[in-house]
Amino acid sequence: MLVLEQGLVQQSLGQVRHGSVSPEYSYRPPLIPEALCQSKHLRTLLVFSEGGLPTVPTHIFSGFVYLRALKLSGCHTELPESIAELSLLRYLDLSNSHFHSLPFAISSLRSLQVLNLLGCYNLKVLPPLSRITGLRHLDISGCEALTEIPYGIRNLVYLQTLPIYIVPKNPSRFRVRDLRFKNLQLNIQTDASHFSRKESN
Repeated sequence: MLVLEQGLVQQSLGQVRHGSVSPEYSYRPPLIPEALCQSKHLRTLLVFSEGGLPTVPTHIFSGFVYLRALKLSGCHTELPESIAELSLLRYLDLSNSHFHSLPFAISSLRSLQVLNLLGCYNLKVLPPLSRITGLRHLDISGCEALTEIPYGIRNLVYLQTLPIYIVPKNPSRFRVRDLRFKNLQLNIQTDASHFSRKESN
């Protein structure tokens, strides 16, 4: 695996398949080198940051269309709709980020299997996820501002990880038997009372 430290440029970047970026100093956010754009066939990009990621360079999405795994935890800004260009993405880690919403374009990531939103405490709404039919792991632990789960999530029959299911304030369309998950034990939570109970499917 190629490790790119801030300010250092490796040779033959066009051949790189897996890379990670970390800050030169722990108190500074990492910078994704422009030179990394030469890696047109990059499969894995892990961005490590202790102080958060203030901006998300758009070239991550337009230049790395072959990405299978992307870690961008600690984002301080909203993600652009151009994330839809990562059509082969299987793993997306946005944990501990500060955005209030996710781009609608995430709905078009049909290959996505893991979406990690752990600790995104400002996140208020999820985009429609019904078209990501292969999604297996959706971690929304610590998403304290989240008020409901998209109705279409009932179509994600292969889902294995969903720490909590939040019923909307007006649950007229919600029925536990409509959730067709095969290998999942749910923690059902009503938004109004914050009452939790276990339901098995």
